[in-house]
Amino acid sequence: MTSIAIWDCTTCPAANIDFLQQITKNTKTNKMKIFAFSENSENVPMQLFEMQNILDVIIRFGEMALFDIVSDVITSIRSIKEVKCIYLATNNIQYWITPIETIKPSEVQAFTALSQQEFNEIISFSFLDLKKYKYNRWSGEKQIVNPIKPQKLNQPQQIPEEEEEFVDDMQLQEKEAESDHFSQNEEEETVLDSNIIEEEEDMENEINDSKNSFNSSGDIKPLVSIENEQIIDLRSPAPAERSTDLISRSSPLHSISQTPRRDGDTFTIPHEFQALVESMKAVGKAMIPMNALIEEYKKTCSQLGTGDQNLLNVIQKASDQGFVIFDSTINYIRFRDRKISFSKINYE
Repeated sequence: MTSIAIWDCTTCPAANIDFLQQITKNTKTNKMKIFAFSENSENVPMQLFEMQNILDVIIRFGEMALFDIVSDVITSIRSIKEVKCIYLATNNIQYWITPIETIKPSEVQAFTALSQQEFNEIISFSFLDLKKYKYNRWSGEKQIVNPIKPQKLNQPQQIPEEEEEFVDDMQLQEKEAESDHFSQNEEEETVLDSNIIEEEEDMENEINDSKNSFNSSGDIKPLVSIENEQIIDLRSPAPAERSTDLISRSSPLHSISQTPRRDGDTFTIPHEFQALVESMKAVGKAMIPMNALIEEYKKTCSQLGTGDQNLLNVIQKASDQGFVIFDSTINYIRFRDRKISFSKINYE
């Protein structure tokens, strides 16, 4: 059987590899795979690079290191029949829920600086048995591996006067070059801004001319003649609309009503969704199966005296309002903001 260790050196830093040595010692498996990643290579202990010569270790660093290591983990388990345990050291537990569900280990030992409550809220979205998750508090604080001795700080190296003058001249030349470069960049930006403004004005004039030309009925041509006469000139394309303008007009985020409204720990939701919200809170799960919700919804409607309502229609309206998510492929529903399930609700 194989165990996997995943170490996020950015959110769970350490000056050494005691964490890995301890779990390797305690793991009673035939093989251990180690995956480490960090945004900056300086956060990865040097001992970990040396371990690559004797153990199965993969290290990634950079802005996309997290996603690279997720891909490495999923790829490596294809040849593994069974994973005994995953040792996960990170504060970004939410990114690993889906990969862990794919691997289906017998146990997950999580090491994190998050509180127990925050950890439980995150793993509540997992379809994996929550009893398999074990919480461990991360305590491996980052320290300086080779601190500089104080006596060395009190003995600065003496620099000859000639070298000192040379260094001062070099620094002065660098400052002058930076000043010239900065002023040149300002001039280029000014010219670029003026060019952009001129292009936008030309584009608006062309649009106005085209609108005026369509007002006359003589310019309307049959579809066949338009297809025959239309020519696309690829040599001088018109300036494209700015992406910010397109997003502001077409993004669905601007059309969704801000429901529910939140005031501190209290949410305000339309009264027509009271039976649905109370039913989902009564079930008490992050991901609620439809068969459980239907039974609870009937009880809640009876208690509130609202009469039988079409549950699917109510869910569709609530989904349009933007505070529930319904997946018809697996027949599960959940709150978009999970804090609704344990917060006070005002119905209006």
